[in-house]
Amino acid sequence: MTTENYVNAIVKQLKCSRRKRKEIKQQLLSDIAAAIENGETAAAIMARMGSAKEAAAEFNQNLSPTEQKHFSRSRKIKAVSSIIIVLALLLLFLVYWFLPKSYPLGTSGAFDEKTVEQEVQKIIQLLDARDYPALRAASIPIMQKVLENEQQIEDVKENLSRDWGSFRSFGTMYMAEIKQRGQLMAYCEVTASYENTNVTYTLLFDKELRLAGLYMK
Repeated sequence: MTTENYVNAIVKQLKCSRRKRKEIKQQLLSDIAAAIENGETAAAIMARMGSAKEAAAEFNQNLSPTEQKHFSRSRKIKAVSSIIIVLALLLLFLVYWFLPKSYPLGTSGAFDEKTVEQEVQKIIQLLDARDYPALRAASIPIMQKVLENEQQIEDVKENLSRDWGSFRSFGTMYMAEIKQRGQLMAYCEVTASYENTNVTYTLLFDKELRLAGLYMK
């Protein structure tokens, strides 16, 4: 385990505000770097500090009551926010997927598999980069409204995993066309692998390849 992965594992278990977690992470990385410069090996440092779970437990014991309350309140807010945003995104998915009929992508001639694949990758990359203005610009009006609340999207992502790590690769993409009330949509489901987790995305696009639905799990 690298020192950065070790620190991330500690920070992931801290019961405090996001600001405090960032502060502790920076301090840990700085302390470890200083110890290495003084001749101590990374393995020796991690052995001295104990497992990530043990180190996190020690930090949590020394956190102020204010930080502990902030963490508890934050978790409740995030849980509610996650439910709200997931329900909103799931509603879009239900409307466009369960009700309409589906066909192999390309059946209508309106969609090209390679172009849809590129658009899927672009949307996920924008999500990873937190480029919400670009995401909204690439979406239909109803999705623009959903994406206006950037913090709720971030809460959903953190609810899946606090630390996704760096993007690694895309899995196989499953694509289809769906039609409802005369409207044609491209559907895609793909799992993206990150350093510390896997996320399955479900995306919908209109004929202009504007994002019309998004679901993460």
